[in-house]
Amino acid sequence: MSSFACFSLIVLFSFCLFFAGCVQNETPSAAASNPSVSLQPTATTIAAASNGAANEKNAAIAECVALCEDALADECGTARLAECGPWNEGPCVSDSMPGRMPSNWVCDVAHSPREPVDDEPGNQCGEYNRGEAKHFVEVDPACKFIRAV
Repeated sequence: MSSFACFSLIVLFSFCLFFAGCVQNETPSAAASNPSVSLQPTATTIAAASNGAANEKNAAIAECVALCEDALADECGTARLAECGPWNEGPCVSDSMPGRMPSNWVCDVAHSPREPVDDEPGNQCGEYNRGEAKHFVEVDPACKFIRAV
């Protein structure tokens, strides 16, 4: 085989390899048309989906503590909250300040440890007992978080 034929085959082979690497999938995907779109779930997207409920719960806890502190400050006037003593006004803090809790959440004052009086329906939030709210946050009489359900 002549050197010209060998050279021609090498050039032809090189072009084939070069162009084979440049072929693009004919069916564009969302990821191909928009590089910022990923078709694979990532830890961030999975966490974001599961964090929605956690963020709502954390917001409800923070708002319940704030509601309780506001109600306690109103009850105690200008006295320092620590000197006001236990606050047992209630039973449902969110009833006295409607619209402040996230949707489907109520804020209730209970004892820690729990006392039988806390289980009486008359001492719980009516919205929760009637099924109008699906979740509740409990704080103690000093506005310390107990639990959120």
